[in-house]
Amino acid sequence: MRFVPTPLHRALTPMRLLHSWFVALFVAGLLGPGTAPGARADQRPAAVDPAGTPANALAADLAPLWECLAGGRDSFSVAGTIAVVRNDARIEVNVRLERHDAASFDVAAEHDEAAFVLRRRADATALALPRHKVAYVGRGATDPTDHLEPGALAARLISPASQAAAAVPFLGQSTPAAVAGLLCSLLGVKHDPADDRWERAGGWLDFDDAGRRITADVEPITVDLTVGEPDTCPAVDDFPGHELRDLPRDELERTLCRGVRRGLEILLPGPELVSPAEEARRRTASSDARSRRCD
Repeated sequence: MRFVPTPLHRALTPMRLLHSWFVALFVAGLLGPGTAPGARADQRPAAVDPAGTPANALAADLAPLWECLAGGRDSFSVAGTIAVVRNDARIEVNVRLERHDAASFDVAAEHDEAAFVLRRRADATALALPRHKVAYVGRGATDPTDHLEPGALAARLISPASQAAAAVPFLGQSTPAAVAGLLCSLLGVKHDPADDRWERAGGWLDFDDAGRRITADVEPITVDLTVGEPDTCPAVDDFPGHELRDLPRDELERTLCRGVRRGLEILLPGPELVSPAEEARRRTASSDARSRRCD
């Protein structure tokens, strides 16, 4: 069947927005798991000595960010830069996420080749392309499967075929203590007293301003983010100087959802994409071993 591009496809393809889709990790992590109450600010662990109880110390550092991740805050902002090195080229994206309530959020991202602003409200979604001065606005119902409702968004944006899938179990933890325990016990994350940061296998994670600024370098991704308060929630179609174009909301969210999922597979391919035959053999061997144990 011949592919017929929609108006949205025609707008996105020249923009090469695919290069910005690794910010989906940022969006999915901060919007996706918020289904269980997290640690409130007045419930954060007190600062502790990382040499004595490293998991507790890491939990204290993680608390401000995890308060957003786990749904402990109805509104917040996270802004900064995310960069990825791919094929010896560094792609740096300025990002800002603002969550206004359980159904409303704004995401803005910009790098040398592209920029977009995504706004979602309970009854409408808009995607603006500032360099083209055009905004697509969709209202009404969404696709039942591929949509951008914040709850469990990570599961819809991150494919099992991407390396990013490894982050999903951590994103699903409801408290900073739980994720800190996994990082320290399973991944061997350790505190480096010389640099006063958390390290593992050449990568590192650092916290400043009582955990409200987070910097990290985990090849091929570097991050510099700050947690704060959101600005006033604008109307979904408030884009001065832009041409507003109506688009079915289900088409808009479905296109974005599937595009992010595929973009992560391309930017961060997992074993079944890089070595599909080897991965299939590994799964078969694992299945055979389980069958023998059952017998």
